[in-house]
Amino acid sequence: MSNLDTDTGRGVESGAAGVGGLDAVEAGSSDRNGTRSAFTSAPRRAGVDRRSLLRTGALALAFGVAGAGGGVRQVAAQPDWWGELTLIQQLREVERLTRVYRRVDAAAADGYESAALPLVCGVGYYFDNAARWADDAVDPTRPESLVYALAGERLRLAAVEYAVATEVDADGNPTTEPPDLFADGETPVDRSPLSGLREVDGWGLVVDGEFAYWDLHVWVHETNPDGVFAYRNPRYAGTPGCVPVGSEPLPGDDEAEGNGAES
Repeated sequence: MSNLDTDTGRGVESGAAGVGGLDAVEAGSSDRNGTRSAFTSAPRRAGVDRRSLLRTGALALAFGVAGAGGGVRQVAAQPDWWGELTLIQQLREVERLTRVYRRVDAAAADGYESAALPLVCGVGYYFDNAARWADDAVDPTRPESLVYALAGERLRLAAVEYAVATEVDADGNPTTEPPDLFADGETPVDRSPLSGLREVDGWGLVVDGEFAYWDLHVWVHETNPDGVFAYRNPRYAGTPGCVPVGSEPLPGDDEAEGNGAES
């Protein structure tokens, strides 16, 4: 990233018009809830260490929802008016509230810092907000992280990431369920405008050493042929210099190779 100007916003492209190209996505793709591989096997860049952020989140979890037992749904701290919106309206609102971060300097001014993670194939670079990672709730209007795709030598805002700490039991199963942020519970899978994906299909469990968290990517700034809630975007699967971290096949990814996504 040495050739990228991340301080002034120069070299940063705006995202595609609209909400991730929702009107252009094709139906029929699928992605399923699964476990992302840990980031420990890849070289880390200098930046925010998610483990340090998770320590605070894990402490909050230990004294909060985890104490109620396994299967408890994580807290969604959404505004009162959020539930009155349709799914498409919610996605457009997320896009509207975060479009200012197309300039990396604006993201930095709001507390988003480059994460100590590699350039992930099919995803991009992560910029984490320490304060939002450290709390014990998820607000759909205030994402924990931003995802910037690398296009040449330019950073392009592509998606937002929601994350919340959890714990895993002796068998590696999470003790809490991910939160429910978007109004897609009644959306038929085979008729969804979002490539057949629902939010529940996009949440994945990340286990990084002693820490674990749920994460969800929402591609509101770039079209994702695999769906707005998909973890990876096949458009960026072959980004030069990327590391295939967390891109192990998930259930439902058997046909990924056919559409250009890495397995």
